[in-house]
Amino acid sequence: MNTTLAPTRSNLLKLSEDLKFAQLGYELLDQKRSILVVELLTLVDQAVDYEGRVVHALNEAQSSLSDAIMQMGRLRVGNLAGAVNIDYSIELGSRRVMGVTVPKVDTSFSDHSPYFSSEDTSILSELSIDRYRTTLQLMGRLAELKVSIMRLAKEVKKRQSRR
Repeated sequence: MNTTLAPTRSNLLKLSEDLKFAQLGYELLDQKRSILVVELLTLVDQAVDYEGRVVHALNEAQSSLSDAIMQMGRLRVGNLAGAVNIDYSIELGSRRVMGVTVPKVDTSFSDHSPYFSSEDTSILSELSIDRYRTTLQLMGRLAELKVSIMRLAKEVKKRQSRR
């Protein structure tokens, strides 16, 4: 950039326009950073909530599986586990937040029940399957939130270092 400009009125007007343009760019970047920070904090709150829900769901699923094993025996529960026929689908998409691509994870299940004969089985086995399915759906959403948080934090850090 040439720093030796003639002190003329036209150069002054051009420099003042350039300054206004630079200030507008700075304000836009500051607004973008503010929006990213708000989105980041929202996602962090959601991630904390989902993490607690995942831990709770895993504990419930493990508890119901342990109860099923206690009631029916490890061998019978193992045989029933082989008969379970659940198709799953994990769809990955994306959305954009202020130019940052964040993932969207959708998990879906389609089961072909009954998996086994109702004779000599317990409702606890069905309950365990249902609870693990719920846990997997929560885990998909938690993974989406954590990756989104990492990407938004990286973008906020970039915006912060340019100040």
